[in-house]
Amino acid sequence: MFHQLVTPVGDSLLLSFIIAAIPIAVVLVTLGVLRRPAWQASLAGLVSGLVIAVFLWKMPIGLALNSVAAGATFAAWPVMWIVVNALLLYNIAAVQHRSCIRSI
Repeated sequence: MFHQLVTPVGDSLLLSFIIAAIPIAVVLVTLGVLRRPAWQASLAGLVSGLVIAVFLWKMPIGLALNSVAAGATFAAWPVMWIVVNALLLYNIAAVQHRSCIRSI
């Protein structure tokens, strides 16, 4: 079983916090300073987060990859829910519009 270390960097909570904030800083710098697309910035943040989790926090690689898959699933679910509902509403509106035109 994996036991998460609270202060893996020099037994210092402040240093561990600073290291844990690196993926967020990578995303912001990649988006704002380097002007890269969001998918590249998020991929860079993901890679930096994985490296920090595996090498500094000593998280097993399999568990880290499972966390990535779970995060992607939970991120994609609300987006797909919105897309499915938007398509449903569009189809309802299109059918209603066609029936109104036929009745004229």
